[in-house]
Amino acid sequence: MSYTATMETTDAVTVGEAATVLGVDGATIRRRLARGVMQGERVGPRLWLIPKEEIERWRSRGKLRPGRKPREQEGSEADKT
Repeated sequence: MSYTATMETTDAVTVGEAATVLGVDGATIRRRLARGVMQGERVGPRLWLIPKEEIERWRSRGKLRPGRKPREQEGSEADKT
C-alpha cells in the first residue's frame, strides 16, 4: 500500500501533538480519526496528519475532554483506617 501526503506538514500536527493540545490520550485522537469524526490524513501505516484548523475547531468547541475520575467505592481499603 502506498501513502502520499497532500497537505503541507507545516499546516498539520501529529496525533501526539494533537493529544497534548486537546488534553486527551493519543488513542482517543486515533479512534476519532478512524471513525471519521475528526478530519485528518493518513500518510503512513502508523502516521496521521491533522490540520491545525481541525485542532482549533475541536479546542474551541470543547468536545474532547478527559474522562471522569472513577468513583471511590464505599467501604474501600482507604476508608478502613
